[in-house]
Amino acid sequence: MAFAGNKDLKTDSERSAVPVKTENALSEAEITRLTKRVEEIRDMDKSEMNSKERMELRKELKETKKNVKKAGGTIYIGGATLILLIILIILNQSLHMQPKEISGHKIIRQVMFTCLLFILTFSKTLSQEYFQQEANYRIDVSLDDRLHELNAFETLEYINHSPDTLHFLYFHLWPNAYSNNNTPLARQLFQLYGKQRLFNDPELRGFIDSIDFAVNAKKVFWELLPGQPDICRINLGTPLIPGGSIQISTPFRVKIPKGVSSRLGHIGESYQISQWYPKPAVYDRDGWHPMSYLDQGEFFSEFGTFDVRITLPDNYIVGASGTLQNDREIEMLDKLSADTSWINATNSVGNDFPASSKQFKTLRYTADNTHDFAWFADKRFHVTKGEVETPALRQRSNHNGFVYQ
Repeated sequence: MAFAGNKDLKTDSERSAVPVKTENALSEAEITRLTKRVEEIRDMDKSEMNSKERMELRKELKETKKNVKKAGGTIYIGGATLILLIILIILNQSLHMQPKEISGHKIIRQVMFTCLLFILTFSKTLSQEYFQQEANYRIDVSLDDRLHELNAFETLEYINHSPDTLHFLYFHLWPNAYSNNNTPLARQLFQLYGKQRLFNDPELRGFIDSIDFAVNAKKVFWELLPGQPDICRINLGTPLIPGGSIQISTPFRVKIPKGVSSRLGHIGESYQISQWYPKPAVYDRDGWHPMSYLDQGEFFSEFGTFDVRITLPDNYIVGASGTLQNDREIEMLDKLSADTSWINATNSVGNDFPASSKQFKTLRYTADNTHDFAWFADKRFHVTKGEVETPALRQRSNHNGFVYQ
């Protein structure tokens, strides 16, 4: 929703470039030096550079390539330019043919064949320009509805699909957006609604703590960003090379705020649990995107798999991302969905919460190719069941699901 250093600083037309020889104007040693500098810039680790440094490097790369082109040696012609040159060559050859040899269809076939050959040759190179990182989660979480807290443990497989070697990672700790009145979220809410107590009110305050990051079972140094308590930087003891993966783990506790400020929160014993777990920031060709939580627009995350186990009192009804794996719970929801007597009631949900069961249950949800996991829990939910048609690979498929009201 995703919202993921740029090692390759080439323009779109240069990304499919092929080497073309030109007449040498300088010595081979000078041309070699310039060409080597171009390669150095492309292979440089840019993950820790800021936008100004990247811009300066891009300017140097452009100027160096310009000098190589002027000097002779190996330069680069964009893919679109190459296609145009080939077409012009074909057309030029046709002009020198005898009239009886000229055929419009023949010329068109030659042009189409050339374009197709070019696409097949360079499509693999072009496809390698784009990448997405991958984050696969296993989270075990329990709800304490007396203290309005979550206690959890997270294990995350982070796979580096980028061409860059990473020396650190940024993580979102978004519950800290509710921790004080100096967070980006608080400043946004002040701007929208004016001065108020907001997170100085203990009921409205939320946070995440008890974090102890480990990478491949070894503790690592991490720190919050200045002015952004909902973002942290984790230093990797061993650099993460392209194609490599690491296991990141941490316990954590979330104090759930009263749910009147933004999406994470509770109203009594009704829980809306979103943006609640440590989550890596997106890393893409433009570098890192360590974005603080705001009331809208934070859904920029890496895709991956989720395996989440939620433990809570037995009489809670839960709606969550992914697919429920507990047969007993599915049977219970089917029975509840069959009871429709509440639909015509004037007040379908009472204001009073029933006492929480002393028995607990653990519900397991799994999801593939997903970028976020949220869940909601209430002991008073009514359940309905429905079917939705969604397009999938040009076919229609039916999905059964429960609706909680």
